[in-house]
Amino acid sequence: MVKDKNVTVVLGMGPTGLGVVRSLGHNGVSVLGLDFDTGLSGLKSKYCKAMLCPHPINEQAKLFKLMVKVGSTLNKKGVLYPTSDEFVKFVSVYREGLEKLFLVAIPDRDLVETFLNKNDTYIIANNNGIPLPQTLMPQSTVEIANIANKIDYPVFIKPCLTYEWKIAKFDTKGFIANNPQQLIKLMREIFKKKVKVIIQSIIQGPVEDLYEVCCYCGINETSSIGFVKRKLRQFPNDFGLGSYMESVRHDDLLRKSLNFLNEIGFKGPAEIEFKKDERDGQFKLIEVNVRLTLQNSLAEACGINFPLIQYCDLIGEETDFFNGYKEGIKWVWGEIDFQAFLELKKKKQLGFLEWIQSIYYADEYAIFSWNDLGPFFKSINYGLDILKIPFSMLRKLLA
Repeated sequence: MVKDKNVTVVLGMGPTGLGVVRSLGHNGVSVLGLDFDTGLSGLKSKYCKAMLCPHPINEQAKLFKLMVKVGSTLNKKGVLYPTSDEFVKFVSVYREGLEKLFLVAIPDRDLVETFLNKNDTYIIANNNGIPLPQTLMPQSTVEIANIANKIDYPVFIKPCLTYEWKIAKFDTKGFIANNPQQLIKLMREIFKKKVKVIIQSIIQGPVEDLYEVCCYCGINETSSIGFVKRKLRQFPNDFGLGSYMESVRHDDLLRKSLNFLNEIGFKGPAEIEFKKDERDGQFKLIEVNVRLTLQNSLAEACGINFPLIQYCDLIGEETDFFNGYKEGIKWVWGEIDFQAFLELKKKKQLGFLEWIQSIYYADEYAIFSWNDLGPFFKSINYGLDILKIPFSMLRKLLA
């Protein structure tokens, strides 16, 4: 139990923010949860006081004004947790003003901008000896025509800046092109929306070869801590969010990640995703997130409470940077994992009973918790959606 000295403010109340709220709340830390999206289930957690806020990209000045108002009511500096790229961007831009009222655990602005932009991420990773897949960043349709035959297919097209992709209202994480003709056609449509993208040769191998290393590099402490998990399922199945994950041990990957962050002077939480390339056996970088991970509750279930470690580090309390954790602990985001199951069912790679069994025996859940049922009820529209589930599942299973 942590003595409640500083109120925490969690920006972003999706599953990532909900995990942070719970990790802090059941350790006796007071939490205020903010988001601009009224539909997010995390706003219903019993462990936080919920508040709606302006959009962190479209209404930055309004959000900063609200944050000043919130911070001014606190007896001591609040501890700030941005849990999405949009909120990380906001905190980085207004850091000087926010730090007068809040304690912040993110790296300096240059590093934040570097890791928010995938093109810059790949440059700094390459300069530090981190293996990468073949990567291109074309600036025009003319350039696309010149390079379309110079990259190994299939390729994945993804945004340099995730929040710009959302603003452009693309409803997928990215696009796959299997040949030069598809690539040119897709890029013409993307260029119309004036969004900068990365074109990357797809790393060969199953989804189980996707590993994510969660790290925290101390602000006041000099130590760093890490935790490794891998994907068992994701949605969409080819490129998407991890919907079914498990904790694993991979000391070499963990050491490589922490060394990389320490060498560039990184401070705060980070998540580094790699995929093992079955062609050469190398782990190649996918992306770096400058925030706590979607599955931070999985790490807590394994013995490492990253939000609490960050809290203690920032307020100057002794921090336990213990690196041991349980292996083989499984985490699931049921709503998204059902969509992953449907994709795998169509490919005849996963049966219904096998999927149900995997859900039942999971150790940790993104939304559901017996100790905090509000978010779950919100996620199913307070029971109304449950009435639709049998019919929806039957229809999809028979499709």
